[in-house]
Amino acid sequence: MKKMILAVAVLMTVLGANAQSFNKGDWFVSAQSTSLDFNTNFGGGSSASNLDLSAAGGYFFTDKFTVDAMAGIDYAKIKGADGVNAFNFGAGIRYYPLGNLFARIGYNGQARTDVDLISYIDAKVGYDLFLSDRIFFEPAVYYEKNITKGAKQNILGLSVGFGFSF
Repeated sequence: MKKMILAVAVLMTVLGANAQSFNKGDWFVSAQSTSLDFNTNFGGGSSASNLDLSAAGGYFFTDKFTVDAMAGIDYAKIKGADGVNAFNFGAGIRYYPLGNLFARIGYNGQARTDVDLISYIDAKVGYDLFLSDRIFFEPAVYYEKNITKGAKQNILGLSVGFGFSF
């Protein structure tokens, strides 16, 4: 996992020369997935393979801050159990301290077919690599802390996405 985080950090640094940036008043929409099976459960949760797809959108209320929201679907197959379907939703704030490098903190909820609502506080660090004036590729590393009473599953993972700004 340390090698993965280091590789993402090096990639973000090397790609910093291609820094097209966002401005106050810009909007973005993106599609992303955490389905690379890099996510790792910490704290006693069961390991699972999953398929996760989500859409997000946000607004730059300053040159360096956005407010965003997301919604998505998730299918997880936990070892030794039936598959679980879920609807994911969340909101957060992003901060862009250096060009297109961002840090995000937010809330994610997950309504699943097998249990009540699961709540996470998430932190994400990523980079928006512009492929053209408005289209960008977004790799990120994230950590989700489960805040649901009695839950033990915390998640560290990698997400990838593509977006469009306007």
